Amino acid sequence: MSGILLPGQQNQPDREEGSKIEVAKGFSRAKDRRAAEAAPADAAASAPDAATAAEPAPPPTPQQPRQAGGRPQLAFPPMGAQIQCPSCGTPYQVPVFTIIDLGENPELRQALLGGQINVASCPNCGMGGPLSSPLLVHDPEHSFLGVFVPPAAMRDDVQSQRMIGELTQTLMRSLPTEARKGYLLQPKQFSDWERFMEALWEFEGVTPEMLRRQRDQSNLLQRLVGLANDRKALELALQRDKSLVDEDFFAMLDRLLLMAGNDPQIAPFLELRQNLL
Repeated sequence: MSGILLPGQQNQPDREEGSKIEVAKGFSRAKDRRAAEAAPADAAASAPDAATAAEPAPPPTPQQPRQAGGRPQLAFPPMGAQIQCPSCGTPYQVPVFTIIDLGENPELRQALLGGQINVASCPNCGMGGPLSSPLLVHDPEHSFLGVFVPPAAMRDDVQSQRMIGELTQTLMRSLPTEARKGYLLQPKQFSDWERFMEALWEFEGVTPEMLRRQRDQSNLLQRLVGLANDRKALELALQRDKSLVDEDFFAMLDRLLLMAGNDPQIAPFLELRQNLL
């Protein structure tokens, strides 16, 4: 695993525990979980004729300056990091963001809220999950500066505060003088990624309760797939969590089937849908 080079630094920081990229706990098979755990933004986009989704999609973003080839110019481009799959041991590279300025790159908002930033997916076995790497997010529209600090880095308060200070200074050096507001001096710290995402979703009018229900539905879907061949066990599980089975739940299942296409691994989901109808 490699240390993170902070944007704007000439040298790589010391390779201490908190600065290393690690795969977060709960690493899981990406093919089965990516669609089921897709953020509300994807749900609304993929099921337009379903009932109103539990969480609305982020608002459209304005066009940004683009590089040659049509890609947006990023104020803080991601860096390639080498990681090793904890399941099969395959080494591969993933892009890792350390700073996202939504004022300069609003097009990253949907990717961030949709769980597409700082995640890994093994090209060999398909296992995937979020990366335990620090991330500073600036949302000037809502006077928000938040930083996700992995729990490992939180164990060393001096190191974590130094890292937060370096990230904040790097961001502030990129801003014009009039944009350097007081809230930038006190970034909100998060050691839990889900809570970090909840804080950002609140700016879109989405409550933590709505997000938790969507996650509960995703978890239920995963459990029910394992019971697709056992009608009695399936009925018992549905009875226990019947409050989660609604139009949004079926929209999630339909979205997963649509994204999977002809993948043979989708057979249990097809059987589950047939048994639920």
